[in-house]
Amino acid sequence: RLMLAAAEPPPDPRCADVEVFHWLGRGQRGPHRRALTEASTCEGLTPRVRSSSHQELEAWDAGEPDHGALGGPPALPSRREIEAHLSTVLRACHAPPEVAVIALVYLNRFAEQCEGWLTRHTWQSVSLVAILSASKVWDDDPFDNAEFAQIVPTPFDAEGFDCLERTFLECLNYNIIVSEPMYNRAQFLLETVRNKDGGFAVPQITPERAAVLEEESTKRQTELMDYLETLRPRSPGRAKNL
Repeated sequence: RLMLAAAEPPPDPRCADVEVFHWLGRGQRGPHRRALTEASTCEGLTPRVRSSSHQELEAWDAGEPDHGALGGPPALPSRREIEAHLSTVLRACHAPPEVAVIALVYLNRFAEQCEGWLTRHTWQSVSLVAILSASKVWDDDPFDNAEFAQIVPTPFDAEGFDCLERTFLECLNYNIIVSEPMYNRAQFLLETVRNKDGGFAVPQITPERAAVLEEESTKRQTELMDYLETLRPRSPGRAKNL
């Protein structure tokens, strides 16, 4: 099944790259409210700065002249770089165009929940895991994390993808439900970008398929919450006959 990833042409990545570019542009002047290195214990969202300390990252974001071991902030990625990254991921995981729209729903949600976290340091990992999460609620037979690690050229192995996904879902408060209005809002936003920026196709969704999407995303959220419940330590019950 992994060989199917190259069987069809990829969706046009331009249907998401403009929004990523705009988020980065809005966030480039402001410091993080929280450091990703602190929140992401597996360092999944910050592979390029995983050796840096919390203090160094704060100094970098604040624009202080002494950047320590980081050596100065990287330039914001160009639209072409964002498009190339998204194209590589979408092509590798054999994603249909609708996955890009759902990924945008998650990216919008991420930007709202975790203001300041989508930065020049994290955009590649965040967009990657948004696509991974979107594919799991859209595809009938999605790649699991181990398969994703084999087919997508990234620094993450299967364990790294597990941790990256867990951190991303925590940032979303495990809210991964996508309803028809949510999909349509993202689709409309991309359609507006298309009218201004090019002739790429933005897929619409039928009411029937939207109902399936909401059902599947709700089912996955329920499964995730049930799994989390099994991991939470339980308070000891009151002993009998005392």
